[in-house]
Amino acid sequence: MENEFLYRILKNRASAMLAGTVAVLLVFSVTFLASFKNSYQSYWQSIFRVQTVDFNMISHAYPALVREHIARNDAGSLRQLLGSNFSIFTIAVDVCVDRQCSAYKEWVTNRGRTHGELVEIPVFKVEKAPVTVKFEHAYSEKPLVIAASEEDLIGRIRLYRGVPPALGDELWFFAKKALRGEANASRHIAYFSNFYLSIFLSISFFLFFVLIRNYYLEKRLRKGIAMLLRKGVMKRYV
Repeated sequence: MENEFLYRILKNRASAMLAGTVAVLLVFSVTFLASFKNSYQSYWQSIFRVQTVDFNMISHAYPALVREHIARNDAGSLRQLLGSNFSIFTIAVDVCVDRQCSAYKEWVTNRGRTHGELVEIPVFKVEKAPVTVKFEHAYSEKPLVIAASEEDLIGRIRLYRGVPPALGDELWFFAKKALRGEANASRHIAYFSNFYLSIFLSISFFLFFVLIRNYYLEKRLRKGIAMLLRKGVMKRYV
């Protein structure tokens, strides 16, 4: 009887440790993935807004600059201008193939990162007022396009938004960078914070689980010992 009782106690402790380990892994996975996704969305939404501001500035300032470069046939200095954004997103300048501008040919591009959503800004021989393409605020997903006569059209500026990686690809990229000690980007710092916070919450949950489980097991152990003692006393008087 005593051996069976002790066996059950040890078995319960082993089951408790296994359940606690599984619970910790589950808490860590859920907490880290949820916080990682939140940081991922926050970062790339910020990048989207920054690009919107950049696009709006380009739509106001670049047509006049591009017009001057086309008039001088100066592709070299225009290429330097387009490359000033470090190729974070693609900027391309096309010129008309004829006077009617029935088609375009690419003239200069900075060959930035993966092509995404396209924004086209027309370039005229003479400046148009108001600006024909603009964004109303940083959260705008689409530009406001003001209709304008296509007479004297000499080219266009094409802007492509950078395409954020898929969540799984971003997680895998972060893991590889972290293992090599190269995760130094601003978003990686946020991901590391999520990782450490998840570890802290998992350990806290595990300690709480162990505390409650030990209390429960100790209570059962005391009850069992008391029962065994009572049976031992009763046997003496039988």
